[in-house]
Amino acid sequence: MKKDISFEIEKVFWDEAVKNLCKILNEDKKDVERGIVFFFGKHCGDYLEKFCNDIDEETKKELKIAIIHSKQEK
Repeated sequence: MKKDISFEIEKVFWDEAVKNLCKILNEDKKDVERGIVFFFGKHCGDYLEKFCNDIDEETKKELKIAIIHSKQEK
């Protein structure tokens, strides 16, 4: 079974990142967008694996801040 997660990114921020990466990597927009999504997915999995074990103090602080911000977004 899989868990579908999603998050919103400001379109202008996404477009700028894609445009910049297209230029840097010399790839077309669709390939860069798919690559970014794959990259995020891979690193998300890496973090979830890390979260299954004990975490360091810096990560703990960052997560606490993320939880506070996510509550404010409601």
